[in-house]
Amino acid sequence: LEAALSTNRVKKVYLLESPKNTSSKYKNLLETIRKKNLEIEVVKDQSRWNFHSRHNIVGICNEKKIYNETNFEQILKNKVLDESLDIINWVIEENKIFDESLESCHHELSENFILQFDKDFKFHLDRYKYSTRYVAKEKFTHREACLSILKQIENAHSKKIYFFGDKINKIDICLLPFIRQFRIADPKWFDSLNEIPNVQNWLNSFLDSELLKHIMVKYEFWKQEDDLKYFPINQ
Repeated sequence: LEAALSTNRVKKVYLLESPKNTSSKYKNLLETIRKKNLEIEVVKDQSRWNFHSRHNIVGICNEKKIYNETNFEQILKNKVLDESLDIINWVIEENKIFDESLESCHHELSENFILQFDKDFKFHLDRYKYSTRYVAKEKFTHREACLSILKQIENAHSKKIYFFGDKINKIDICLLPFIRQFRIADPKWFDSLNEIPNVQNWLNSFLDSELLKHIMVKYEFWKQEDDLKYFPINQ
């Protein structure tokens, strides 16, 4: 909710009236909401609370914006890019880092799958991997929804090291981190699947790659008395 408030995506806020609403974090959120003059609906009866019982404040938000502009200069003048997909698009525009030989149909397929993962797959992934934060009994329903999307990926995959062949592209860096998180939720179950061998091989190649090792550096816990460290340390 804090992130959505900071980017002005919140349209309406629901508050569950409770004696537990005394934390400083709750008070700060409420102060921010009031300063933004957002519509607030207070629910006094727990039985009329339509959200997860662990939450006592919920925001209804606009969808995240996904930019398709080829020139990000104007965007950068007016705002900070705080969404990962916006940052990826800006980097690609600034640095031609991917295979330029892809056909237009490949670009279209990439954008369609990336959008599907950013909206649908991520939605179900959160409710599968972090089911205790939502409705726990629906955990496996969300897992099956993710698997259904992965089966679409399976049918479109080139069966090579990367999605479209031997060179990494935008679709690889956008989809693989989500699939990695999906596997982490239950590695034994994921590895035992026989419906998505191309996806499994694709992910395994990524997990064993020097690229991932270069990015996923584990840092020692930093204490205030330690010397300053600048990140990333491997550059």
